[in-house]
Amino acid sequence: MTANNNTTYSLSIQLALDGFSFLLYNRNKNSIELEKEVRYTEQEKFYDWLKVKLAKEEILRRKYESINLLYTPEKFTLVPTVFIEEKKLKELFSLTFPLEETEMIESEMVGNYTMLSAITSDYYNLVKDYFPKLKVKTTPTLLLEMLDTSTIWNIGVVILYQKLHIIVIKDDKVQLCNSFQFLTKDDLLFYMLYTFDNLDIPVTNSSIQLFGNRDYLPLLKNELTRYHNDIRIMEPACGLTSKIPMGNLLLSNS
Repeated sequence: MTANNNTTYSLSIQLALDGFSFLLYNRNKNSIELEKEVRYTEQEKFYDWLKVKLAKEEILRRKYESINLLYTPEKFTLVPTVFIEEKKLKELFSLTFPLEETEMIESEMVGNYTMLSAITSDYYNLVKDYFPKLKVKTTPTLLLEMLDTSTIWNIGVVILYQKLHIIVIKDDKVQLCNSFQFLTKDDLLFYMLYTFDNLDIPVTNSSIQLFGNRDYLPLLKNELTRYHNDIRIMEPACGLTSKIPMGNLLLSNS
Protein backbone atom coordinates (compact mmCIF):
# COMPACT_ATOMS: atom_id res chain seq x y z
CA MET A 1 0.00 0.00 0.00
CA THR A 2 1.31 3.41 -0.95
CA ALA A 3 -0.15 6.70 0.14
CA ASN A 4 1.82 9.21 -1.87
CA ASN A 5 -1.21 10.45 -3.83
CA ASN A 6 -2.70 12.91 -1.36
CA THR A 7 -5.84 13.35 -3.48
CA THR A 8 -6.64 9.65 -3.04
CA TYR A 9 -6.14 9.26 0.70
CA SER A 10 -7.52 11.05 3.73
CA LEU A 11 -6.11 10.68 7.23
CA SER A 12 -8.31 10.56 10.32
CA ILE A 13 -6.85 10.77 13.82
CA GLN A 14 -8.51 10.42 17.20
CA LEU A 15 -6.77 11.74 20.28
CA ALA A 16 -7.66 10.41 23.73
CA LEU A 17 -6.02 10.50 27.15
CA ASP A 18 -5.07 6.82 26.85
CA GLY A 19 -3.35 7.18 23.48
CA PHE A 20 -4.34 7.88 19.91
CA SER A 21 -5.55 5.99 16.88
CA PHE A 22 -5.59 6.73 13.18
CA LEU A 23 -6.85 5.34 9.92
CA LEU A 24 -6.08 5.88 6.27
CA TYR A 25 -9.08 6.05 3.96
CA ASN A 26 -8.89 5.45 0.21
CA ARG A 27 -11.46 7.73 -1.40
CA ASN A 28 -11.31 6.04 -4.82
CA LYS A 29 -11.88 2.53 -3.44
CA ASN A 30 -14.20 3.70 -0.65
CA SER A 31 -12.28 1.58 1.83
CA ILE A 32 -10.02 1.73 4.88
CA GLU A 33 -6.49 0.63 3.95
CA LEU A 34 -4.74 1.11 7.28
CA GLU A 35 -5.87 1.43 10.88
CA LYS A 36 -3.69 1.54 13.96
CA GLU A 37 -3.97 2.19 17.67
CA VAL A 38 -1.09 3.48 19.83
CA ARG A 39 -1.56 3.06 23.58
CA TYR A 40 -0.14 5.34 26.26
CA THR A 41 2.22 3.42 28.58
CA GLU A 42 2.16 5.94 31.47
CA GLN A 43 5.95 5.73 31.87
CA GLU A 44 6.31 9.42 31.03
CA LYS A 45 4.17 12.53 30.75
CA PHE A 46 1.45 12.16 28.15
CA TYR A 47 2.49 15.29 26.25
CA ASP A 48 6.12 14.08 25.92
CA TRP A 49 4.97 10.59 24.97
CA LEU A 50 2.60 11.92 22.31
CA LYS A 51 5.27 14.16 20.80
CA VAL A 52 7.66 11.21 20.36
CA LYS A 53 5.01 8.83 19.00
CA LEU A 54 3.69 11.29 16.42
CA ALA A 55 7.22 11.81 15.13
CA LYS A 56 7.90 8.06 14.87
CA GLU A 57 4.84 7.11 12.82
CA GLU A 58 6.03 7.17 9.19
CA ILE A 59 2.49 7.27 7.75
CA LEU A 60 1.71 10.39 9.77
CA ARG A 61 4.70 12.24 8.30
CA ARG A 62 3.31 12.09 4.76
CA LYS A 63 1.29 14.91 3.26
CA TYR A 64 -2.47 14.59 2.78
CA GLU A 65 -5.07 16.83 1.24
CA SER A 66 -7.50 15.99 4.04
CA ILE A 67 -6.57 15.41 7.69
CA ASN A 68 -9.25 15.17 10.38
CA LEU A 69 -8.82 15.27 14.14
CA LEU A 70 -11.85 13.45 15.45
CA TYR A 71 -12.79 13.56 19.09
CA THR A 72 -15.70 13.17 21.45
CA PRO A 73 -15.88 16.18 23.78
CA GLU A 74 -16.96 15.82 27.37
CA LYS A 75 -18.21 19.40 27.33
CA PHE A 76 -20.13 20.82 24.37
CA THR A 77 -23.10 23.03 23.63
CA LEU A 78 -25.09 23.77 20.49
CA VAL A 79 -25.93 27.42 19.83
CA PRO A 80 -27.98 29.03 17.02
CA THR A 81 -25.42 30.69 14.76
CA VAL A 82 -27.26 34.03 14.87
CA PHE A 83 -26.10 34.39 18.49
CA ILE A 84 -22.45 33.62 17.75
CA GLU A 85 -19.87 36.38 18.14
CA GLU A 86 -16.23 35.33 17.83
CA LYS A 87 -15.15 37.54 20.73
CA LYS A 88 -17.82 36.11 23.03
CA LEU A 89 -17.34 32.37 22.52
CA LYS A 90 -15.98 31.85 26.05
CA GLU A 91 -18.84 33.83 27.51
CA LEU A 92 -21.41 31.78 25.58
CA PHE A 93 -19.75 28.48 26.46
CA SER A 94 -19.52 29.41 30.14
CA LEU A 95 -23.29 29.70 30.32
CA THR A 96 -23.35 25.89 30.08
CA PHE A 97 -19.93 24.69 31.32
CA PRO A 98 -16.95 26.18 33.16
CA LEU A 99 -13.87 26.48 30.95
CA GLU A 100 -10.60 25.35 32.53
CA GLU A 101 -7.34 27.27 32.00
CA THR A 102 -5.93 24.27 30.14
CA GLU A 103 -8.83 24.19 27.67
CA MET A 104 -9.68 26.08 24.51
CA ILE A 105 -12.95 26.40 22.62
CA GLU A 106 -13.38 24.91 19.17
CA SER A 107 -16.33 26.08 17.07
CA GLU A 108 -17.95 24.26 14.14
CA MET A 109 -20.84 25.62 12.11
CA VAL A 110 -23.43 23.16 10.81
CA GLY A 111 -26.38 24.69 9.01
CA ASN A 112 -28.07 27.20 11.30
CA TYR A 113 -26.17 26.01 14.38
CA THR A 114 -22.66 26.29 15.80
CA MET A 115 -21.16 23.59 18.01
CA LEU A 116 -18.94 24.91 20.80
CA SER A 117 -16.73 22.31 22.48
CA ALA A 118 -13.78 22.28 24.88
CA ILE A 119 -10.47 20.64 23.98
CA THR A 120 -7.16 20.56 25.90
CA SER A 121 -4.99 23.32 24.43
CA ASP A 122 -1.54 21.66 24.70
CA TYR A 123 -2.58 18.45 22.97
CA TYR A 124 -4.48 20.28 20.25
CA ASN A 125 -1.56 22.64 19.53
CA LEU A 126 0.91 19.76 19.39
CA VAL A 127 -1.16 17.87 16.82
CA LYS A 128 -1.80 21.10 14.91
CA ASP A 129 1.97 21.71 14.65
CA TYR A 130 2.37 18.33 12.95
CA PHE A 131 -0.68 18.75 10.72
CA PRO A 132 -1.21 22.42 9.72
CA LYS A 133 -4.21 21.48 7.51
CA LEU A 134 -5.90 19.76 10.42
CA LYS A 135 -9.70 19.90 10.48
CA VAL A 136 -11.34 19.31 13.86
CA LYS A 137 -14.56 17.33 14.01
CA THR A 138 -16.64 16.20 16.97
CA THR A 139 -19.12 13.36 17.30
CA PRO A 140 -22.22 15.61 17.59
CA THR A 141 -21.19 17.70 14.57
CA LEU A 142 -20.59 14.66 12.39
CA LEU A 143 -23.97 13.31 13.37
CA LEU A 144 -25.66 16.58 12.44
CA GLU A 145 -23.96 16.53 9.04
CA MET A 146 -24.76 12.89 8.28
CA LEU A 147 -28.34 12.74 9.54
CA ASP A 148 -31.04 12.22 6.93
CA THR A 149 -33.71 14.82 7.74
CA SER A 150 -36.30 13.81 5.14
CA THR A 151 -39.07 13.11 7.67
CA ILE A 152 -40.71 15.39 10.26
CA TRP A 153 -38.90 13.82 13.24
CA ASN A 154 -35.30 12.64 12.74
CA ILE A 155 -33.33 10.99 15.53
CA GLY A 156 -29.60 10.33 15.16
CA VAL A 157 -27.83 8.01 17.60
CA VAL A 158 -24.10 7.28 17.85
CA ILE A 159 -22.79 4.59 20.19
CA LEU A 160 -19.07 4.61 20.95
CA TYR A 161 -18.13 2.17 23.67
CA GLN A 162 -20.24 2.91 26.75
CA LYS A 163 -21.43 6.30 25.58
CA LEU A 164 -24.50 7.24 23.60
CA HIS A 165 -24.84 10.50 21.67
CA ILE A 166 -28.27 11.53 20.50
CA ILE A 167 -29.60 14.37 18.38
CA VAL A 168 -33.31 14.96 17.75
CA ILE A 169 -34.45 17.21 14.92
CA LYS A 170 -38.03 18.22 14.17
CA ASP A 171 -38.83 20.20 11.02
CA ASP A 172 -35.11 21.04 10.62
CA LYS A 173 -34.89 22.45 14.16
CA VAL A 174 -32.74 20.80 16.84
CA GLN A 175 -34.85 19.68 19.80
CA LEU A 176 -32.11 17.83 21.70
CA CYS A 177 -28.34 17.34 21.52
CA ASN A 178 -26.97 15.31 24.41
CA SER A 179 -24.77 12.39 25.50
CA PHE A 180 -25.27 9.65 28.05
CA GLN A 181 -22.92 7.19 29.74
CA PHE A 182 -24.38 3.69 30.00
CA LEU A 183 -23.33 0.33 31.43
CA THR A 184 -25.87 -2.10 30.01
CA LYS A 185 -28.16 -2.46 27.00
CA ASP A 186 -31.11 -1.83 29.33
CA ASP A 187 -29.61 1.54 30.34
CA LEU A 188 -29.28 2.43 26.68
CA LEU A 189 -32.84 1.47 25.82
CA PHE A 190 -34.28 3.22 28.88
CA TYR A 191 -32.58 6.51 28.05
CA MET A 192 -33.77 6.45 24.45
CA LEU A 193 -37.37 5.58 25.35
CA TYR A 194 -37.33 8.22 28.09
CA THR A 195 -36.20 10.77 25.49
CA PHE A 196 -38.90 9.74 23.01
CA ASP A 197 -41.57 9.97 25.69
CA ASN A 198 -40.50 13.39 26.99
CA LEU A 199 -40.31 14.89 23.50
CA ASP A 200 -43.57 13.22 22.40
CA ILE A 201 -41.90 11.67 19.37
CA PRO A 202 -44.58 9.82 17.39
CA VAL A 203 -44.28 6.30 15.98
CA THR A 204 -45.11 7.58 12.49
CA ASN A 205 -43.35 10.42 10.65
CA SER A 206 -40.17 9.71 12.59
CA SER A 207 -36.87 8.13 11.58
CA ILE A 208 -34.26 6.65 13.94
CA GLN A 209 -30.77 6.36 12.44
CA LEU A 210 -28.15 4.32 14.29
CA PHE A 211 -24.38 4.80 13.88
CA GLY A 212 -21.27 3.57 15.65
CA ASN A 213 -20.49 0.38 17.56
CA ARG A 214 -22.00 -2.40 15.48
CA ASP A 215 -21.91 -4.83 18.40
CA TYR A 216 -24.77 -2.86 19.95
CA LEU A 217 -26.71 -1.66 16.92
CA PRO A 218 -28.54 -4.88 15.88
CA LEU A 219 -29.63 -5.48 19.49
CA LEU A 220 -30.80 -1.91 19.86
CA LYS A 221 -32.68 -1.98 16.56
CA ASN A 222 -34.41 -5.21 17.53
CA GLU A 223 -35.62 -3.68 20.81
CA LEU A 224 -36.68 -0.36 19.28
CA THR A 225 -38.81 -2.02 16.57
CA ARG A 226 -41.31 -2.77 19.32
CA TYR A 227 -41.89 0.98 19.69
CA HIS A 228 -41.02 2.55 16.32
CA ASN A 229 -41.37 1.67 12.64
CA ASP A 230 -38.52 3.37 10.77
CA ILE A 231 -35.21 2.29 12.34
CA ARG A 232 -32.06 2.16 10.23
CA ILE A 233 -28.52 0.96 10.88
CA MET A 234 -26.43 3.33 8.78
CA GLU A 235 -23.49 2.05 6.75
CA PRO A 236 -20.04 3.07 8.12
CA ALA A 237 -18.91 4.57 4.80
CA CYS A 238 -21.90 6.92 4.92
CA GLY A 239 -21.35 8.23 8.39
CA LEU A 240 -19.94 7.20 11.72
CA THR A 241 -18.10 4.02 12.57
CA SER A 242 -15.96 2.61 15.35
CA LYS A 243 -13.68 0.18 13.56
CA ILE A 244 -10.67 1.09 15.67
CA PRO A 245 -10.78 -0.08 19.32
CA MET A 246 -10.58 3.47 20.68
CA GLY A 247 -13.72 4.37 18.79
CA ASN A 248 -12.21 6.35 15.94
CA LEU A 249 -14.69 8.13 13.70
CA LEU A 250 -14.35 8.06 9.96
CA LEU A 251 -15.53 11.03 7.97
CA SER A 252 -15.51 9.40 4.56
CA ASN A 253 -16.64 12.37 2.48
CA SER A 254 -14.56 15.13 4.05
